[in-house]
Amino acid sequence: MTHYMDFVTKVRHLFFNRIGEKTLIFVLNSLLQFRQSFDDLSHIFLAQSRQEETRFQLVSKT
Repeated sequence: MTHYMDFVTKVRHLFFNRIGEKTLIFVLNSLLQFRQSFDDLSHIFLAQSRQEETRFQLVSKT
């Protein structure tokens, strides 16, 4: 978590004067939303692969 906070602090110092706080907040929120949607997709793919694995095990047992 400290690495993330260091990153945010560095980004804020680098870009705060140039692009403004609202733009910086927008960019960080967009990155966070992208990460959350990527996590959601990975959970969906993981669930699908588990279903297929279970289905394969059931077929191979019979």
